[in-house]
Amino acid sequence: MHISVRKRLVLSSALLFISLSFSLPLTASLNETLPPYHWAYEYLNQLRIRGYFTHLYFLNKPFTRGQVAEALLKLEELPQPKKGSLEHDLIEKLKAEFQQELVMLQKQRFNQLGVGAILMQDFNRKGTESKFRGVYRTQLEFSPVKNLSIFNAINFDQYRWDDPNYMGKKWRGIVGFTEQAYTRFSLPITKHNSGKSSYFTFLLGRDFLKWGQGRSGNLLFSDYSRPLDQLSIRYSCGWFTYTFLAAQLNDTPLTDSLFVDDGHGRDAKRYLASHRLDLRIGNRFYFGVTETILYGGVGENARFIYLNPFVFYHGSNLNHEGIGNTLGTIDCDIYPGKKWELYGELLIDDVQIEKTCPSDLEPNQIAFVLGWRKAAPFTINGLDVGMEYVQLRNRVYKTHDSWEWWVHRNRPLGYCLGSDLDNLQLDVNYWIKSNCLFRLQYNRIRQGEGRMSKPFDTPWMAYTVEQGYHEKFPTGVVEKTQKIKLQLIYHPHVAFRMSTSLIYQKVNNVDNMAGREDSEWSFQLGAWWTLEKILPMAQIGQKFEEGL
Repeated sequence: MHISVRKRLVLSSALLFISLSFSLPLTASLNETLPPYHWAYEYLNQLRIRGYFTHLYFLNKPFTRGQVAEALLKLEELPQPKKGSLEHDLIEKLKAEFQQELVMLQKQRFNQLGVGAILMQDFNRKGTESKFRGVYRTQLEFSPVKNLSIFNAINFDQYRWDDPNYMGKKWRGIVGFTEQAYTRFSLPITKHNSGKSSYFTFLLGRDFLKWGQGRSGNLLFSDYSRPLDQLSIRYSCGWFTYTFLAAQLNDTPLTDSLFVDDGHGRDAKRYLASHRLDLRIGNRFYFGVTETILYGGVGENARFIYLNPFVFYHGSNLNHEGIGNTLGTIDCDIYPGKKWELYGELLIDDVQIEKTCPSDLEPNQIAFVLGWRKAAPFTINGLDVGMEYVQLRNRVYKTHDSWEWWVHRNRPLGYCLGSDLDNLQLDVNYWIKSNCLFRLQYNRIRQGEGRMSKPFDTPWMAYTVEQGYHEKFPTGVVEKTQKIKLQLIYHPHVAFRMSTSLIYQKVNNVDNMAGREDSEWSFQLGAWWTLEKILPMAQIGQKFEEGL
């Protein structure tokens, strides 16, 4: 049998990766991002509502593995939960996952080269159709010193094959792209007598961004979007964190009606800048305030005024120092009593204050998330319940100029379902054991005709100020979805996790077409494996000196 050079290279690389994975000790880097899809966030949220991890800013994610490890070390200074309790077992599972990071912090041993993979394989049956789908991520990480990490992760994703909006190469039922590629550097500034420290963190490259505490999604930056190519700077000093980032998004091709042949091509460049302040008041009140601008155009370059972390973007926009789509958010996460959590997000896209001309009749473009959670109701410690309501008004995320739309590579940067909708979510979680979770979730979604794919329209311009203008919410024929999901998750080991889900969904007015209905059952069986291995740099150097 003839094997091509390309196939031999792929096979050799796979065998080398497998041999390294099973021959090297398990570990990771302090500066490595803990990706938003990692199961550890579920554990951290469960423990936070039960009074642990009070120093972590859950409104500003993702965390690094070092942040979680440091938070685990701080827990040792507090009264320990009863052995055998849910809290105890969840903490122990996290300690097992972050064992090497804890060792690094305790023994001050950092120099390393690591390889790894996260493998997710699912069997899906939807209606009468069955499919096997998987997501396979490779990881390569180099950390020469404690405060510096270089990381790369490639995603081979079979689910993207089914996505008609995917931008990129599709090949034999799978797509592949660089999901993360960054260098992160932390610079400690001061060390106080209280043990608290302040530091700067610099990140250059492609990485995730997720701000807010919404369970069904986030309004400004969510993990539904592809990771951003960015430069970010963060300053933290215990009670507050300040974050600045500048990013470049994918180019947007102009329609024939907008294209002008001026030698700059027909693709509009797109840039983004954002700054955010997170505040912690005691261990119960957390607030975040963000201002963001998305700007660009044909032949446009990044503007230096928006590379200034301390400029107010909206004011600069009004003064014509730069033109773009500005958005602001206010987030809060409050723990008012024992095992209670209240959280919310408010996004302001455009609000009309004056009523002097027809353009002032434009409806307000706002969105919000309101939610609560209660752990151990009726003194059942393994149980928690929650409710969340999300509303996004029509035209949120959009302007007249398509390059200012709040999307990246055909996906919303913010809430996954787009705009002109609301979503009521109820969920019940019950830990049968610390390694076995049962979940019941209900969603009622109303989607108006103002989807993200609909062009920005201005019907209010046909009315006078005296006549006024009003449109119902959601707009037009409303698609109504009811969805019930039963899920069982089995997690016997930090490196292995299984889940099975049964879902029923009923939709009225499908695709906003009156009278069109659909309903179906679906079933999913999935598994997650993690392989993360490390070779200390000292050993690599010794092998090279010995001639391998």
